Parts: sequence; C-alpha cells; structure tokens
Amino acid sequence: MYKKHLLGGVSKGAFSAEVADARFAQWMEQKAEKIAAKESKLSGDKVADKKARLEAEKKVKEARAEAVAAKKAEIAAAAAAAAAESTEAETEALGEKLARSLPEHGVVIAMYGELGAGKTAFVRGLARGLEVDGAVTSPTFTIVNELYGKRDLFHFDMYRLGSADELFDIGWEDYLDRGGVCAVEWSENVPEAFDGSEIRVSIEKYSDNARKITIEGASLC
Repeated sequence: MYKKHLLGGVSKGAFSAEVADARFAQWMEQKAEKIAAKESKLSGDKVADKKARLEAEKKVKEARAEAVAAKKAEIAAAAAAAAAESTEAETEALGEKLARSLPEHGVVIAMYGELGAGKTAFVRGLARGLEVDGAVTSPTFTIVNELYGKRDLFHFDMYRLGSADELFDIGWEDYLDRGGVCAVEWSENVPEAFDGSEIRVSIEKYSDNARKITIEGASLC
C-alpha cells in the first residue's frame, strides 16, 4: 500500500523496484524521525514537570525547616534573656514580671531548685504581679496555699510528697480546672503531674546575693 502511494508523479516506464524501495525507505525514515521527535517532546515535558514538582517540594521543606529553626531560635533567645543572675529582690521582681505576662486561662508554673534557692521569693513576686491578697509563705506542711485577688494563685510545695499520687489525692486536677495560676515548688518530686505545657522556672543559687533564673515556655513582656 505504501509503495503505491509513493508512485505518484512517476511514469510506468521510468519506474523501477529500486526507486520504489528507496522512496519507501525515505518515507519510513521521515516517519520514524517524527515519532521520535514527538516521543522526545513528551518525555521532555514529563521530566520538566517532575523537576518542577521536586523543586516545589524542596522549597516547601526548606520553608518548614526555616520556620522550625526560627521558632527554636526564638525559644532559645527567650530562655537566654530570662537567664540572669539576681538577688532575692530581683528574683521577686522577675516573678512579678512573669505574672504580668501570663495568659488569661489557667497556667501551671513548675519551679525547680535546691533548698533556699529562692522559689518562695519568686512566688512572692508572682503574687504581687497577680495582685492577690495575703502573705506568701511556703506551704511545706499544708501542701497548698490558696491566695485570691485579681487572679487566683494556688501555691504548692511538693517537698514532703513521696509521689504524684499524693498530689492527685488532694485534688490537683480540680485546681487545674479552676483556671487560676498553679505555682509548684519542688516540681522534681512530681514529674507525672506535668504534661509539657507548663512554664518551667529553674533557679540556681550561687550565693545569698546571686542566683541564675531560667524561664522556659513563656516570653516576658
């Protein structure tokens, strides 16, 4: 069929099998070149699409990584800014500053530090910032002191507790539901009471007039 198609314009006297075969071979070669060119274009389009998709995915991953790095840097900067040597008066002032930066809903402040580090002084500052009534004393024997004012402050001392079970027995979850500020001394004794959303205050005492206070999980205004 192809050979008949290629005979156009050639007289029967001039026609030969060699000519027909040559023209047929030429036609087949041209057709093969067109098919190859079309396949090459399709393949190129697919490669270009894949490259574009991979590039877009790469940019998304880079953006996410940058966001995570920025958040980590922000948290580290806040922690560094909050880590400062302070006297007892400065410890109270820092507690007051934190109190004025707290969100309106219920907050747990887990405090860590050795005996005499300044945890109760920090709570006195919190009380001043929350504008509560009453003196702040460490509730070593009562476990919790309740102070009321503009915002309620529940001051816990876990020094004598043997486990978090004892804390739950006195109604820890009820205090959380009341929406006040729960300030917890000796938090290292009841790690099971915290879910990771708490503000962490670590106090290292160097001397009577020098402490290093690190606050994690909050930004001071």
